[in-house]
Amino acid sequence: MSTPLRRVLVSSSAIQRNVERLRELAPAKDTMVVVKANGYGHGAELAARAALAAGASWIGVADIGEALELRDKGITAPLLAWLHAADEDFVEAIGRDVTLGISTVAQLRAVAKVGGGTVHLKIDTGLGRNGIGRDQLTEFLDTACALHSSGDLVVDGLMSHVSGTSRETDLAQAEIFVRTRDLLADKGVSPTHLHMAASAAAIDHPSLRFTMVRFGIAAYGLAPTASHRNLELAPAMRFESSIVNVKRIAAGDGVSYNFLWTAPKETTVVLVAAGYADGIPRAATGHAHVEIAGVRYPVVGRIAMDQIVVDVGDARVNASDPVGIWGDPKAGTPGVSEWADWADTISYDIVTGIGNRVTRIDIP
Repeated sequence: MSTPLRRVLVSSSAIQRNVERLRELAPAKDTMVVVKANGYGHGAELAARAALAAGASWIGVADIGEALELRDKGITAPLLAWLHAADEDFVEAIGRDVTLGISTVAQLRAVAKVGGGTVHLKIDTGLGRNGIGRDQLTEFLDTACALHSSGDLVVDGLMSHVSGTSRETDLAQAEIFVRTRDLLADKGVSPTHLHMAASAAAIDHPSLRFTMVRFGIAAYGLAPTASHRNLELAPAMRFESSIVNVKRIAAGDGVSYNFLWTAPKETTVVLVAAGYADGIPRAATGHAHVEIAGVRYPVVGRIAMDQIVVDVGDARVNASDPVGIWGDPKAGTPGVSEWADWADTISYDIVTGIGNRVTRIDIP
């Protein structure tokens, strides 16, 4: 069987070691690892199993569909899903023991109508995205507590998310979170799980760990911010393709659309079978490099849908040679953060943008 033309090699053992390391850096009673968006592009089931092997007690996803896919694949650990359609049908999720992050009064009533559901109340402490806002907070808490008391649902958790704008902003958000926890206690409800810190906040702010922390991008060995690039984490993904054509071109010859690059001298260029349809950001045109046999070479000309062109100078290379697009910089491959810099974006955008014709392969 031939090697897949475009492939992502994912190390489940690297994810496991990263989660173990993160639990040392930011210990809490419970650890959730988030595997939304197909495990940040790494594969949700693979990431979930590696995280649980490392001692994580919860798995987080964005929506119910992602949670049910994990249940279908035999993941029995506690699962939390928190992003729902306005007319979400909670029947199957509740029947399959998926805990629901709830952000509106209408969602509370919908869960209660089904009966038997477990919820984490999601409050907006200042990020301005999902979660109940301050103008509806009183009604939301009153409704939740009443339904908890009547047995129509179980309030098992309270959750939020910091903005990461500054230490002062994050701590101010935490004060709102604590006040909300106290309001619930005054009403006779004390949720077991309290969580608002994702990777960066969990590492930086011990006071924000409460009873559970949520690790996302860091679990995959990628820094949540530039200030977190020295955490002894190992990138779990290597994105590879292969050389499919080798040719010698003359000085002045142009390459790819619009001839953004012309050869300054006679050189060898190689065609690599991966492009923006596979997740290579077109915005990195003119900046990107790749690795061949441990050596970095520049990507030249416009990044196209299916292919890139690489200037290898006078190096001896052959069709079928593997090309490292991104991976572990310690092995000479450009890192995901470098690609993010080249494309003026963030690492999250790079790894979650991998196209569906790229084959994922689990490696040790």
